[in-house]
Amino acid sequence: MQVNGVATEGARAAGGGATWASAWALSILPLTAPLGTQLGSEVSRSALVLLPWLALIGLPRARAGGSGLAVPLALLAGPLAVGFHLDLGRGAAVGELAWTAVPALSMAALLGAAAARAAGRPVTRAVYGALWLGVVAGVPIAAAVLGWGGAPGGGGAAFLDLVATSSPLDWLVRRASGESGESGRGGAAALWRPLAVAVGLCAVSFLVPSGARAAPGEGLQA
Repeated sequence: MQVNGVATEGARAAGGGATWASAWALSILPLTAPLGTQLGSEVSRSALVLLPWLALIGLPRARAGGSGLAVPLALLAGPLAVGFHLDLGRGAAVGELAWTAVPALSMAALLGAAAARAAGRPVTRAVYGALWLGVVAGVPIAAAVLGWGGAPGGGGAAFLDLVATSSPLDWLVRRASGESGESGRGGAAALWRPLAVAVGLCAVSFLVPSGARAAPGEGLQA
């Protein structure tokens, strides 16, 4: 029925709008008082602006809509410009900011494309969702919790740390915290693993058999 189709599209648009609104609200927090004024001079505001977008754009989803990347990019532009301005004001180099923004935006585009491709395709979504939850979000969180708890080192801890530092989110968090030296874990030399993860997840979403396909005309929506 046409009415049901219109209602379904409206629900998808509302869901995507809520996700992008949440990302926008989180992205402006580092720019506003009191949080913005309490951050140290070494903390990158533009990286913190990018973080919620990188986290949310790749979320596995059951349905997709047709907004593509246009809506999130439009909403991100303003806060990111303010973040750049504040970072330049604290003495950050343009090259340093570019080494954060360009890879982060590239990985966001890859993860967004992967999530959109997997949406509505049960087999692809299951594989992509498991990999995203494990490598991008789950293991980094587990490693952080173990680190806070003072867990002993060893082979298992070293493996967790290796996987955690392969997460695009972990890399961006380290960039935001000032670990941006060439040899640092947030530096340019450490970029290849999270970038490879984003490329790999995008490849998986296109190569894994899709199962039942979603309705025509579906694009990116969280």
